[in-house]
Amino acid sequence: MAHVTHKLKMLQQRRQALKGELATVVTEWQGLHDHMQKLRTRLIGVEREITECTTDTVVVSEHAMVRYMERVLGYDLDVLTAAILPEKILQQIQVVGSGEFPVESCEKKFVLIVRKNVVVTVEV
Repeated sequence: MAHVTHKLKMLQQRRQALKGELATVVTEWQGLHDHMQKLRTRLIGVEREITECTTDTVVVSEHAMVRYMERVLGYDLDVLTAAILPEKILQQIQVVGSGEFPVESCEKKFVLIVRKNVVVTVEV
């Protein structure tokens, strides 16, 4: 009889351990399932954006526009660069490096936006 009682206690302990392990796995699975659903939702959103971007519309890159101005229209990019970046402003940028630099060139007023010695845009 003692042998049966001992075996029963061992089985009950194993059952309890397995229930605990199963509960842990169920909790982990629920977390992974929720994560999977969120990833699926994000993926659907990205796929929708890709579809919107891949239309039959042909796009001309800014690089192609610059090459057109240079090679077809005959613009001298060195002259354009000098107009955008006068020597006085160039010296200021070399000292400061980044910032907004007002320019008056050819009776036009504009502002150069510079980040780490790169003119990133021009504002009027």
